[in-house]
Amino acid sequence: MHVRPVVPANTLPEYTAAERIAQSLQQILAPSPPESVTELATAAESVTRAVLDNIRMNSSTRMSENDFRLSDQIYDVVVVVRNLLYALAVPTLRIPRNVLPREVRDLPLPPQSPLKPAQRKVTATLSRLILSARAIQYDSGLSMTDILSRIEIDAEGLRKDVIAFILKVQELRRSSKSLALHKHPKRLHSTFNTQNVGPGLVGAGAGGRWKGFGWISLDEEQAASRRQLGSEAISQLGQALNNLDTKYQSLVHVLQISHQNSVEQARLSGKEFVSQISSIVSFISDIHVARHVDIDGLLQDGTGPYGRTIESAQQLVRKLEAVTQAVHDDTATFLLTLQSMPEINFPQYRQRKKNARDHLIALASALTANISVSLSTLRDLLSLGHEQAEMSLGAYNGSIEWRMSRLSFRHSFTYAEDDAHLVNMAMAFRGAPHKPPKGITPYDMSSDTGQTPGSLSRYDTTNNTPPSNDYQESKAMRCGKGKPRFDDNLAVLGHLQSPAPSNGSQNLEKLLDDDYAYKIAAAKPWYLRPNYSTEEILIEPDNTVKGGTLRALVERLTAHDQIDPSFNQAFLMTFKSFMTVDELFDLLVARFKVEPPSGLKPDELEAWKTQKQQPVQLRVINTFITMLKDDGILEKEDLRILVRLEAFVSSDEVSQVQAAKKVLVYIERVVRSNDNGPKVVIQSAPPPPLYPKSAKKLKLTHIDPLELARQLTLMESKLYQKINAMECLQRAREQKAENMDNIANVIQMSNRIADWVAECVLSREDARKRATIVKHLISVADRCRTLHNFSSMIAITSGLNTPPIRRLKRTWELIDRRSMMQFTACEMTIESTKSITKYRQLMALVNPPCVPFIGVFLSALQFIHDGNSDMLPGGLVNFRKRQKAFEVITDIKRWQVQPFNLQPVYSVQTWIEESLSHFNDTKAWSEQFWALSIELEPRERDDEKMARLLQESGFL
Repeated sequence: MHVRPVVPANTLPEYTAAERIAQSLQQILAPSPPESVTELATAAESVTRAVLDNIRMNSSTRMSENDFRLSDQIYDVVVVVRNLLYALAVPTLRIPRNVLPREVRDLPLPPQSPLKPAQRKVTATLSRLILSARAIQYDSGLSMTDILSRIEIDAEGLRKDVIAFILKVQELRRSSKSLALHKHPKRLHSTFNTQNVGPGLVGAGAGGRWKGFGWISLDEEQAASRRQLGSEAISQLGQALNNLDTKYQSLVHVLQISHQNSVEQARLSGKEFVSQISSIVSFISDIHVARHVDIDGLLQDGTGPYGRTIESAQQLVRKLEAVTQAVHDDTATFLLTLQSMPEINFPQYRQRKKNARDHLIALASALTANISVSLSTLRDLLSLGHEQAEMSLGAYNGSIEWRMSRLSFRHSFTYAEDDAHLVNMAMAFRGAPHKPPKGITPYDMSSDTGQTPGSLSRYDTTNNTPPSNDYQESKAMRCGKGKPRFDDNLAVLGHLQSPAPSNGSQNLEKLLDDDYAYKIAAAKPWYLRPNYSTEEILIEPDNTVKGGTLRALVERLTAHDQIDPSFNQAFLMTFKSFMTVDELFDLLVARFKVEPPSGLKPDELEAWKTQKQQPVQLRVINTFITMLKDDGILEKEDLRILVRLEAFVSSDEVSQVQAAKKVLVYIERVVRSNDNGPKVVIQSAPPPPLYPKSAKKLKLTHIDPLELARQLTLMESKLYQKINAMECLQRAREQKAENMDNIANVIQMSNRIADWVAECVLSREDARKRATIVKHLISVADRCRTLHNFSSMIAITSGLNTPPIRRLKRTWELIDRRSMMQFTACEMTIESTKSITKYRQLMALVNPPCVPFIGVFLSALQFIHDGNSDMLPGGLVNFRKRQKAFEVITDIKRWQVQPFNLQPVYSVQTWIEESLSHFNDTKAWSEQFWALSIELEPRERDDEKMARLLQESGFL
């Protein structure tokens, strides 16, 4: 027998073995990114070139096999161009008005896409190429030479039209007209969703309502399992199973009838049967088994009786997953078989119809049996959970707490692509809502707690305490029209809380407003409501926090009845702007020691402990873990709080919470860690560097523009990676940084690059040499742009646009058209307008790694600081201001995640550092540059300019 070792509480694993295997497998199976514009354009160029080469290389000695090969090549052209148009073309979005809902028929339709003319030109040229190729197979009256000449002309024209189309696509992607449409690029091939994939991963499975029984992390849009596994749920399932047996008998009776309308009756009966199955599956999926059964046994030896219950629990959970997955699969097969039953009663279809009936009966029997097995398995799990709690309550609660705390602060490691841009046709043209079968109470149609036999209620109501009659108190529960939500991750085992309202209930709240909100608020016992009042916190209708007192904000951070990830992240990133670390620590400690209200009955006190006190304490512990674990929250000067935190966690009151032991582990890691930021491992090899031509004494023109851009990118990225959140908030507050922080280093680097650029140009006396330097620098800026190093690109562009350089007309007249186009592209990246719209649109399409222009973020933070006060009336902290600042800082940190996969060339970086080290006083250098510019190219009259141009051109 396998002996499971006891895991010490302070070394609880972050991932189980099955989760680590699943994570590796999901990373391997993660889909590749969609085809890029470059890949599609290269494929189109390749197949078109193949057609042209076939014609030109075999024109003199043409053989029949060349014609067959040409036909295949033109087919490849059609496929590749079709894929290109599908992936890159902008949809017209023009839908006939008669198919639109009545309420939107009168709305103006969007204008025609500016890409449409280029798209039509490609399709027209492709059509001509196909018609010319068809002439080879048919007698068109033309000679083979004429046919091949037409194919060559059409293929060459298609190649040019495709290039023009690609250029237009790239132009539109940098404009506002196509930003939203290309935010989610199309794929040419379907991808495999790796969510919940992994051998041995508890809760893994796939289905329309699959929730993993509480063992897996779900997306924020998905409502997690919230029903308590108890005798009431088992009783309701038993009643529903009896109703299912009735519908099964009716279905079998209909399928055994053979007359003209038997197929139609079978489909109606089958739909009722599937509806009953669907309701039962939804009910089972909503049961949070993970809160009731320990399947890990981390704090117990596997040799004793408790260890045997762990093995039984694991087997029962696997059994529940298997039969639930089988129900999902068999239901889909049942529907397909039901829809494919032939309605024609001809003799040749009778056997096919009989086979379909037999298959449906077998599937219905299997579905009914599997639902029955699910019910018996849930009964066994219910009794097993009670048995575990009686054997060792501490180990039982500790292991389940470990599972729940991990789910609440870790997102699922999945690599599913965001399909928010896809529109479901059933959603777009939805008909009347489906009427639920008799005996099943729909989840979102009633708030009545009364239940009829055989119904499956949405809520488990275990408390009969009447709600308060004070209407104002009920409105206070909403805190400014906020919606009560259910904490499905951190709540420990106990009475079930009020779950989050579904979309249907949210719509009802919008329609009924205060009356409906009153009913929702009244459904929660008074002792389980938040402690803060409406005067202490302001919550917007969208459930975001506008402002609050320090105590109320900390209570919101550690709320027992909801999870607000956006608020939590914004609070922990910006709290130092309105309170100190010691103040936050004191409030969290006070929150951990929350006291019950007076006058509670014994059952109410027990409900308060399990549904409020324990979740709050666990949330406080997890907040401390997040502060220690995440980067940018605690800085070096804040580490003095670790002494107080260690003393708090080691106290008798706190040490009883198993999750608190993990805080000590993270404290030890922070103390001995010298890590200044996240390390990202780059698996692929960097591109080989382009070493300078001469290694003795480097000059600007000795370094390839691409390599110079790469080294500037590495140096700028290293500075940008060091920027932290508090520096951003501090700079916006103080206007100018008194100390040389990391932001000041980035700004100084940009200023030095601009001065260095000006000095490189003005140090050459000859206009032709100056033009050579300008072209070289333009090429470097363009390479920085392609590398997404917009900081260096803008610095170089700014240096070339300074008045001392821009006025050098003789120099700029020698710049070729190609270099000027590159320079214009760099200038267009960030225009001088206040909104810098084009730059923002470009950044929305860029993926890391990237070095953005820091000035945009600083301007946004300054605008937020100047336009919003720190405090609101009543002494409330203006948290909306911090939320907006958090969004900007999040955007800054977004570009710090992924480093550049480039190899440093230290000789080039040393040369750059030495070249930039001379430029410290920008104002002094500006005056010197202006004087040098006047000396190189003095101001000249028009007649002098004309004479000079004639002399330079050779006329004089």
